[in-house]
Amino acid sequence: MLTRKSLVGIAAAALLVAALPGATLAQDELEQSPEGVVWSLIAVGDMEVPADVEANLYMEDGEANGNAGCNSFSGTYELDGSSLSFAPEMAVTLAICASQEVEDALLPALSSVASWSIEGNVLSLADESGAVVLTYEEPTVDVTVSGVEALI
Repeated sequence: MLTRKSLVGIAAAALLVAALPGATLAQDELEQSPEGVVWSLIAVGDMEVPADVEANLYMEDGEANGNAGCNSFSGTYELDGSSLSFAPEMAVTLAICASQEVEDALLPALSSVASWSIEGNVLSLADESGAVVLTYEEPTVDVTVSGVEALI
């Protein structure tokens, strides 16, 4: 037989279970950030990054670093909500590469960034007018193609 006390306990448990998915979703939305991910560059403005060019960006605790397609770069950034700005001058290595087209476009674009947004696994960095100047994606890892055989 159910007592009033046990009914109250069941109702409280049901409410808690019903509230958890919504609470988790809200928490995930609040925790969305461009920090802590190695983002792979896919476009600079309207220019798609060629498949043979590897450029990336990593941001953590106010320090940004990455590869601009040829040379490595590093510097600082400020993140406040959806606002994002990079130091006007980044430290850049001085390697000479066959193609520097991506790098020559990326570094000036980085200094014009004013905001960020993430949709799915795509990070868009926009200038003050709202025009997307850099587009990155978070690479996905296919664990089914790892080459590691299961132990049986």
